[in-house]
Amino acid sequence: MIPPLVDRRAVLATGAALPLLASCGPAALGKKPSARRAYADTHVHLFNAHDLPIGMFMVEILFGQGDAPPFLKAIVDYLLRGVQKFADSATAERRRIEGGAALAKSVGTLSPETFGADIAYWATRDPGAEKDANAELPLFANEGERDAAYAELIEAVVADSRGTSLDKVRKRMGEGPGAPVAKAEIQRAFADLARRAENSDLPPPGTKLFDGGASIKKSGGVRCDSGCSDTGFSRSIGAIIRYFGWGYLMLKSREHHLTKYLALAAGQREQPTLILNHLVDYDAWLGVPPRRGSAHVEQVAVAHALAGKYRTGGRRRPGVEIVTFAGFCPLKHALEAKAGLPRALDAMLALGRDKVAGFKLYPPMGFRPSGNKELRNDAFDPRSRYRAAHFRRWRAALAGQGGGKEIGSAIDAALEEFYTTCAKQGIPVMAHAGPGMQAGPDFGQRANPHFWIDVAERHRLRISLGHLVNSAEDFVCALRAGGDPPKCVWALHAGRTLLDPTNSALKATVYGDLAFMPELIESPALAVEFFKGLHAVFGVKDPALTRITYGSDYIMLGTMKDYDEHLSVMRAAMAKAEYTSEQVENILVNNARRFLSG
Repeated sequence: MIPPLVDRRAVLATGAALPLLASCGPAALGKKPSARRAYADTHVHLFNAHDLPIGMFMVEILFGQGDAPPFLKAIVDYLLRGVQKFADSATAERRRIEGGAALAKSVGTLSPETFGADIAYWATRDPGAEKDANAELPLFANEGERDAAYAELIEAVVADSRGTSLDKVRKRMGEGPGAPVAKAEIQRAFADLARRAENSDLPPPGTKLFDGGASIKKSGGVRCDSGCSDTGFSRSIGAIIRYFGWGYLMLKSREHHLTKYLALAAGQREQPTLILNHLVDYDAWLGVPPRRGSAHVEQVAVAHALAGKYRTGGRRRPGVEIVTFAGFCPLKHALEAKAGLPRALDAMLALGRDKVAGFKLYPPMGFRPSGNKELRNDAFDPRSRYRAAHFRRWRAALAGQGGGKEIGSAIDAALEEFYTTCAKQGIPVMAHAGPGMQAGPDFGQRANPHFWIDVAERHRLRISLGHLVNSAEDFVCALRAGGDPPKCVWALHAGRTLLDPTNSALKATVYGDLAFMPELIESPALAVEFFKGLHAVFGVKDPALTRITYGSDYIMLGTMKDYDEHLSVMRAAMAKAEYTSEQVENILVNNARRFLSG
């Protein structure tokens, strides 16, 4: 029987509620104990902008297909230069760590002040003073278009820094949109933005920027009459600030991300004992090769160096076990096999399990976990003016006798080899299982756990579905409504089937994590309602809840205000939902170990 659910209309989930979190957050649900509480985090990203095709990532994934708005082009244009100037390559950072360099040295010269000064210089420079250095992703047709884009970005950041509206900023500048802003004012505003990003003090979210834009702000509180969450991106000042704030943080070192994560956990009296670090391999899908010094094998190497440094702890911090999941890209594997090239998978396997504990799949790049051969070649076209040539190369490279379905068939063959290898060697597999972060039209739907059922029925694998529940609001609303849940609430369809330990049709053992759920931070009442529903759904066949794990999705979660309270809110909500100590311990500690080691 489903526990009684709270009236959704009574749940505060608007952006205006965020300042009240100090009074309605974890402290309101239960006092923090004095001793640190142990937990395992199965979903962490310790990469930086040098590891990602950051420009294409933001233009094609964060904002989806279509022409990017001017302010985004300015953000991307600057970050591509910032990567060159500030971001450590994986190899450079590994050498510093192995050489015993202090963290301050590995962070380099990037600070809020240097960040503000650099963007002020770049935004106000004489166009003829130096050659445009951004050859990775040309975004502007001419200097006039570039200057207009930077003006839009500057207006938004200055307005936010002053605590006023765009119109008032333009009025003070006297000329309306595009009017010049003093260099000192630009420097001050962007330095302020960077400090706020470092202090987790960015504007209220309004939208989930890193999950396809699914809304977590609904006027009048949380309602159950609006269908599943909408997708899209926000052009609000707050959203612009958060996009750029995230970009600033991504210029920092990987060790900076880790030390900040550990410090924030300590501030909440929490202690991670196990961290699963997820790397991603987007190169083939986005058509951007790795930067020098940050190839995937080099990313694994710096992660291994970090794990070694922090395993034993120090005078002021306990040790933590960090294990890395390398990215696996079936498109890259198929292209390598067709061309007779050395395969990335073999290189990762050769590193050994102490460096690569498992693999991470990212279906929203454009592939299904199974059944790709059902799709015609054109279904893999990202419909992007930036990547049209890449798609033509895939199609030409994989051409054969597939009747127009060669790409999908090649991807299925690559995945089948991958699954067989992982099953034989006992290697766990993590998969992004949310619809967001897609690299093409409707590619996010290919992450549906439905496509894992065939895999789970045929392969004796350990699989973890990242983002098991994509929206707590949609989940609890579907439970209230009863009957057949909406197809968009994946956890109530294939998710429920795959996480059922009594399902004898499955050879695989499937887990699911609760990563990136900022809506629970916004509304502790929603968090309680959610955990009651979670128990009602998954506890029927699995009373001890042995298949659900905790995940933060840090550093992506780091864009959300008060994100350090993510775990504390969940603990308090589980207590209010009357979870047993065994259930809590399984979700927060034991299940992660089971997934990792079997």
